[in-house]
Amino acid sequence: MAECTALKADGTRCRQGSSLNNDGLCLFHDPARKREAQAARKRGAKASAKAKMAQRIKTVDACEAPPKPETIADCVAYASWALGAVTTGAIDSRTAHEILRKAAAYFAQAELDRRPR
Repeated sequence: MAECTALKADGTRCRQGSSLNNDGLCLFHDPARKREAQAARKRGAKASAKAKMAQRIKTVDACEAPPKPETIADCVAYASWALGAVTTGAIDSRTAHEILRKAAAYFAQAELDRRPR
C-alpha cells in the first residue's frame, strides 16, 4: 500500500495511506488541498469535542430512575433520588441540576396554584 511521501515536523515519514494525490502527498501535506485539510481538521475537532462531552455526561436508564413525577410528593422523591445519584456518581451534576431546576419550577407552580385568587 502506498504511503504519503512527506516528512512530518519531527522528521519522521507520514504514514497516511489514503487520499494521496498524484505526487504521493496525503490530504494534510498537499498544499493544493489546504482548505480541504482545514475543514477536515475542524470536523475532527467537533467530533472529538462531542465525544468528550458524551463521556462527561452520565445518565441512567429510565428503568433505574423513579417514575415521572406527577405530584409534589413524587417531585420530592425524584429530587431526593437525584441528589443521591449525583453523590454516588450514577448521574453527573449537570443532569442533577436540570432535574432540580425542573422540580423547583414544579414547586413554584404548585405554590401559585395553591394561593387564593
